[in-house]
Amino acid sequence: MQNNEPYYVVGVASGLAARDSVAAEGPKVLRNSSFLPKKLPLEWVEILQPEPGTQVMQQVAALGQRLADIVDSLVSAKRRFLVLGGDHSCGVGTWSGAANALRPQGEIGLIWVDAHLDAHTPKTSESGNIHGMPVASLLGYGDQALTHLFNWAPKIKPEHLCYIGVREYEPAERALIEGLGVRVFWMEEVHQRGIYSVLQEAIKRVKLQTVAFGVSIDIDAIDPRDAPATGVTVSAGIEGDALCKAMQLLAAEPALLGVELAEFAPAYDKDNKTEKLIGELLACLNKVNEPLS
Repeated sequence: MQNNEPYYVVGVASGLAARDSVAAEGPKVLRNSSFLPKKLPLEWVEILQPEPGTQVMQQVAALGQRLADIVDSLVSAKRRFLVLGGDHSCGVGTWSGAANALRPQGEIGLIWVDAHLDAHTPKTSESGNIHGMPVASLLGYGDQALTHLFNWAPKIKPEHLCYIGVREYEPAERALIEGLGVRVFWMEEVHQRGIYSVLQEAIKRVKLQTVAFGVSIDIDAIDPRDAPATGVTVSAGIEGDALCKAMQLLAAEPALLGVELAEFAPAYDKDNKTEKLIGELLACLNKVNEPLS
């Protein structure tokens, strides 16, 4: 979608669902970043923060519903969106909102770019960290506080979901995802084929029998040499430059609803390397050719 239509940006300043809360600063830093191209058409809507509380599941679910309401409104108004986390539990709200907006028309597809499967439920997760549960929740598995935003589930059907870049997981997650027949482009396949080819195929798959699709990217999908600023780094990831080039595939996609970028933890950055890469990724997403200073 190469035009002057802006991306409407929603920040989710929360690390509640993670092992530590450092990703909460991500959207605040990006809002004021000098590394985002000046020509990039971004319209900031709001930066959401969790309400005070003692029950993390309820706090995360309430924040997810607020985010879902905003995304629902944006999609209903045919406005493309960019959600900037925060930990990756924001994915529950983002894609629940998009699915709810388009529910009368049909299903949505989703490409989940991540080093992990994020397919735990409270029963299978040893850590209990909710940022490891968003995909399971969107598929209708887990705590109803997450699965049933807008009082219906599932938001995503297995055949409309693709993973890219997974290289670390636990047996219960893999059993769920493989049992449902979800297409996973494991990191080994990405290394063999290249991210451009893999993303091309993923886009084709998630557009089958859907009315639109979205992309959710966890910073940990990227090789930590290129993007060190995340709470859970996993070696041998996607090369930053290659991902930038692949993102240009999305710029020309009229069926693209929006993009989500999660788990940017500025405190762990080195020489602003990750922050600069995010600027480049967003520029490639919109084909903005402007030198980054």
